[in-house]
Amino acid sequence: MKLVRESISFTRGQDPKTSMGIGTEGEMYHYFKQKYDSIPYDYEIINEIIEADDIEQETKERWIAHLLEKDPNKYMFEDPELDWFSEVGFDYLTPMKDGYVRSVGLELYKRDGKFFVEYPEMTYLSELFDYHYRDISKDFVDKVLGGDAWDLFEDNSSDTEYAKNYIIQNWDDIKATAYLTDVYQYRKGEGETPKEIIEDIFDDEDYEDMAQAIEIALSDAQASAYESDAYKSLLKGVLDHYEMGEPVYDHKKEVYVSPITITGADKLFKSEILGDEKFEYYEPYGGYDGKIKPGLFSEYLLSQLEHLP
Repeated sequence: MKLVRESISFTRGQDPKTSMGIGTEGEMYHYFKQKYDSIPYDYEIINEIIEADDIEQETKERWIAHLLEKDPNKYMFEDPELDWFSEVGFDYLTPMKDGYVRSVGLELYKRDGKFFVEYPEMTYLSELFDYHYRDISKDFVDKVLGGDAWDLFEDNSSDTEYAKNYIIQNWDDIKATAYLTDVYQYRKGEGETPKEIIEDIFDDEDYEDMAQAIEIALSDAQASAYESDAYKSLLKGVLDHYEMGEPVYDHKKEVYVSPITITGADKLFKSEILGDEKFEYYEPYGGYDGKIKPGLFSEYLLSQLEHLP
């Protein structure tokens, strides 16, 4: 008896089940060939699967997960697909394989099984804030995150007693007081203790320019302290909301990189595509702390004193 062996043709590099027309790939191929006599384009196939009323939800999720696992950069999804993902609770991010890249306000990508976002400047994070219902402007957030908000907190008013008390109480921690003392003594000042020196500087017209230098330095340090607190508050808030890690600057690529959780990545998608899940920022109750550190004040004081005749 002669055996007749039929030849089955497999596509090189492809799962045999797929070549034979079975398995998930084969299921989809068979379904669309039967229904439309053709396969939908890559950019529309996920929507076609979602909109089909003769496919069970479990099958829809399995097919879509397969496509995203196969090549998430190839099979796109926008508003209606993301709405459906949310409605049925479909985890569309976990199946995505390494190499996935998409711009969702920030550049989102997957590497080593984890998601990351990158952005060339900190101001890019301002796109993630909700400005519709909060008393905060994008210009304010841009300036603070960009390190250019000093003028927003500048206060040209002076409080002599506060200035005197601050420098006396922090005298030993303010390195610039050594230079201040040298200038004072060079001008024949006779005070010996910090209190005597400062009282003399503020009470004697001969040291008026030194008193002004102290007040200006304190005012500038105060503005800088407020700016720093605002920066920390805004940054922590937006990172926490989107479950992003602290940004690290990649000098080679010249971008900031932050790890991000799947939940955070989902919020990014909804924020960019649906306009939902944006971060609503609330200024701290009572305003920013603005506590002036002696080291910071010392830098500003030294700068002012160096300009004295």
